[in-house]
Amino acid sequence: MNESEAFPWSVLGLNPTSATERDVKKAYAILVKQNRPDRDSEAFQRIHGAYESALAQLQQAQREIGMAPPTVDAPDHPSAGWVQGVSSSSVLPGEWQVAESDMRQALSQGDSARLKEGLAKMREMANANPALVPAWEQSLLQTFEKDFAQLAQTIRGDDVQLMIRERCEHLPEALLGFWHATGSRLPMEALADFLIGQKPPLDYHATVLLQARLSLYLAFANLSKAEQLTNAVFPLMPPQMRDWILPRLENRLALAKIFRTLPAESRRYWEQNLCPNEDETIVWNEPELRTQFRELTMRCPADWPGYQILSEVMPKPLFNRMTMQFRPQQPKVQATALTKEPTFPKFFIHALIILALLAFRNIHSCSDSTERYRSDRNRNLNNSRPMSQREIQEMLDKLKARKFNEDLLKFSPREK
Repeated sequence: MNESEAFPWSVLGLNPTSATERDVKKAYAILVKQNRPDRDSEAFQRIHGAYESALAQLQQAQREIGMAPPTVDAPDHPSAGWVQGVSSSSVLPGEWQVAESDMRQALSQGDSARLKEGLAKMREMANANPALVPAWEQSLLQTFEKDFAQLAQTIRGDDVQLMIRERCEHLPEALLGFWHATGSRLPMEALADFLIGQKPPLDYHATVLLQARLSLYLAFANLSKAEQLTNAVFPLMPPQMRDWILPRLENRLALAKIFRTLPAESRRYWEQNLCPNEDETIVWNEPELRTQFRELTMRCPADWPGYQILSEVMPKPLFNRMTMQFRPQQPKVQATALTKEPTFPKFFIHALIILALLAFRNIHSCSDSTERYRSDRNRNLNNSRPMSQREIQEMLDKLKARKFNEDLLKFSPREK
């Protein structure tokens, strides 16, 4: 195997003799997460170039054994016949070929001004003649095959809208995947506004799939926009498409509603780990996970439903370790607070009980004495009779004798 053939497989870490297209996509997804274009553009371009080269080699090998699907579009598609005719000088105008050649030379030389000028000429001719739009799409894909980041920075939103209207879905699909991988929210929102505002709606199969995919990508970035797009695309889906697309949309929107209180960067991190592609495997980077989990616990209460989702997705030992370290234990604290013993001593409670018993006893005894006094008074009143003359004389004699004794004591000499 020569050096050019070994290049993509060494970057992707795959064996060219046994790797499949799914293996290439899986390896590419893992490497893109580790080498984001906004952090290391050179590494991302090298990974993207290796990805495109590996897919091209696999497709070439399949064509050689007669297994590859036809590269020409379906007959009812407006771009039918243009894939093979892009490089044919007999089909395209001379001005188009000159503009395409200038654009490729400017890209190879790094001349951004000349690149934009050539792209503007091709845009002008495509707007004047919509039949050239499929050729324009294929020309851009071939020109920027190994520098897709440059294409995403150069192309305009109305260019993508023109291609969608002319049913050229290859470049919009590629750009949509690139925007989502790099976290470019604004162009995706602009494309969603364009698709929502189409009257009548664009209801052919490729555009419906594009809208559904865009709704999935926007769920965590802009939930309201994703819901609008889902409501707009739902009537356009055929029944067989709803069976496998609609559950994914509903699950993604439900997850986005749970995580919508988090910052944009945190939402993007959890989206990448909770909603991977079908051919991707979740790889938990524990240092980054620790940072995100700490921020999660600072913003979300202990009864937040997202913890249940994370416990089902994350490995159990890893989730338990993160939970013990960062997750708030608010419900347990409340439960212990309810069963906590009083802070004052127990003898104080006993003293209060004794005082209450004594007070009850005194009240009871007072009531008994009062009741006894009342009964005695009533009995005396009932048994009273007039005093006789003799009894009155005896009482007076006793009083006089007591008075005499008191006077005698008053005037008697005191002992010194």
